[in-house]
Amino acid sequence: MNGTFITVYQSIFRERLGLIFKLIVRIINGLKIKDTQAGFKTFSSHAAEQIFSLQTIWQWAFDPELLVIAQKLRFKAKEVPIIWRNDSKSRV
Repeated sequence: MNGTFITVYQSIFRERLGLIFKLIVRIINGLKIKDTQAGFKTFSSHAAEQIFSLQTIWQWAFDPELLVIAQKLRFKAKEVPIIWRNDSKSRV
């Protein structure tokens, strides 16, 4: 996304896995969001009550589900640039 700044990149393997996952999410769910996994998400209390009450995935990949639910409920989503740093201890 324009304006996003990455201070520490992931390994090329994880980078490629992420790209494949993003493609699959876009194809299956039709989400137009470029990065569903960044982890920075905010919701109004009204939206959170409705979206999280329908959530079924509680571990890895819950983010796309929340965004799909939000889309189906016709909530608007906005992507904003972030500064991101890979954590070498992070595991998929």
